[in-house]
Amino acid sequence: FSLKPLDGGSIQNVKRMRWQNGVKMSIVQSDVMEYYKEEANRGLSAAQELIDPLRVILPLYNEEVHVLVKKDSPIKTFGDLKGKRLAIGLQDSGSSMTAHALYQLMFGESLPDAQVLYSDPEEALKALALETGEKSVDAWITVVGQPASIFTAMKPEATNLVRLIPFDAQQSNQMNALKGPYYPRTIKASSYTWMEQDIPTLAVKAFLITQTYQSKQSGQDIRRFTQSLCRNFSKLQQQGHPKWQETKLEKSELPGGWQYSDDVLAAFKSADCQLDGDCTDKAKVLGLCQ
Repeated sequence: FSLKPLDGGSIQNVKRMRWQNGVKMSIVQSDVMEYYKEEANRGLSAAQELIDPLRVILPLYNEEVHVLVKKDSPIKTFGDLKGKRLAIGLQDSGSSMTAHALYQLMFGESLPDAQVLYSDPEEALKALALETGEKSVDAWITVVGQPASIFTAMKPEATNLVRLIPFDAQQSNQMNALKGPYYPRTIKASSYTWMEQDIPTLAVKAFLITQTYQSKQSGQDIRRFTQSLCRNFSKLQQQGHPKWQETKLEKSELPGGWQYSDDVLAAFKSADCQLDGDCTDKAKVLGLCQ
């Protein structure tokens, strides 16, 4: 079978997979999944309906929070973003949800709509570095795995125009961000030619997810995809995006009560994957697993 990628943010990706015919898998940030889970716990039936059938295929990589400001900006760390005008990605994107969540965690209040520019990366970069007045922003927040093409496209001379600001866990308001599904990570200077040093930041885990299906064919497709992923995993690590080197092909404990798809678990027991810890040599001899 063939795969056709569709562009979209984490929120849009989940909704497409749930409701759009033919979309069987989605890549989504873990904080987006947690947001819907919290909304469901608050009694929002639409959120419950959305997440009930969601299942994990594989935990993937960390996506780093990039916060870009002008070179001469007085903004020094994440803690200086309060009250600033921020570009945070498209409204249905994981970046925008992360920006809202981090702002709430750090400052104990919602990010005001008046401070927000919802935009694509090119528009956000332009608003930060080139625009003035009402069209400008003080910082651009985007959540993406390094090295990200929007930043690798910048020439080394960009160091004279913009810089990434660090997350400072020593500041109490910034420490609050660690109460969410976020982890301390580092954006490496080697990722971008215009960076002068490593920058501490936060990251959120990305998941490859699917859902439960009544259709036998859909279930078979998910199993076949998972087995193909197992067979080609080393190739992805050698030839794919550097983030594949962070990804582990293993059956692991999932955070927040999330579960693997039954079709994925079946594939994990196959000879292509051999990821089920219960599939011992004796169990194989007895035909209890492959």
